[in-house]
Amino acid sequence: MAWIEANHRLEKLESGQYRETLKAKNIFGKINEQALFSLSEDQTLIPQEYKYERSLMGVKRAEQQVFDWPAQELQYYKKDQLTLLPIEPGALDMITHKLKLRSDLQLGKENFSYSVISRGKLKQYVYKVMARQVLDTAIGPLNTVLVQRIREDKDRTTKIWLASDWDYLAVQLEQIKNGESHKMKIISGQVDNQPVVPLNIAAEK
Repeated sequence: MAWIEANHRLEKLESGQYRETLKAKNIFGKINEQALFSLSEDQTLIPQEYKYERSLMGVKRAEQQVFDWPAQELQYYKKDQLTLLPIEPGALDMITHKLKLRSDLQLGKENFSYSVISRGKLKQYVYKVMARQVLDTAIGPLNTVLVQRIREDKDRTTKIWLASDWDYLAVQLEQIKNGESHKMKIISGQVDNQPVVPLNIAAEK
């Protein structure tokens, strides 16, 4: 099992847009992921740009997605090549669909389905709430909801733990493929400029 340390941050920019960044690393390499998006008047997520960079065992990969909503077109850049893909309202990227998942959890939903642009292709991501539990993290014990991605591929499993007391912030991710497990655990986080604290400290406030 390979352990990954991760840190992600959501911030509001002076432009009124939002940016979420994820930085993850372990002894084999690192990942930098970033999404720029805006919110409509009814709080609908509107992705604007997505970037992904990975260096793993000396092998590098980089890609960028630019959402051109007036033209209903996605510009996908990889290895200096541009691919154009038609998009419909509601399409999300790898980061914004997880933000939408958090929002839907706050509404009490337990089954989710999203249209996601991943690696320049439109895919359907389906999730289901599996359990509610106290999870031990690097921050300390946290109340979490365990959500699992529903796949046709039975040899691959993706599970996400989200902190229910902290706007469903993702605090742990586990992927199992061909019997090999990879875990990503948050090492720090903030919600509304407040640092995430463990369950016993939060209860005292």
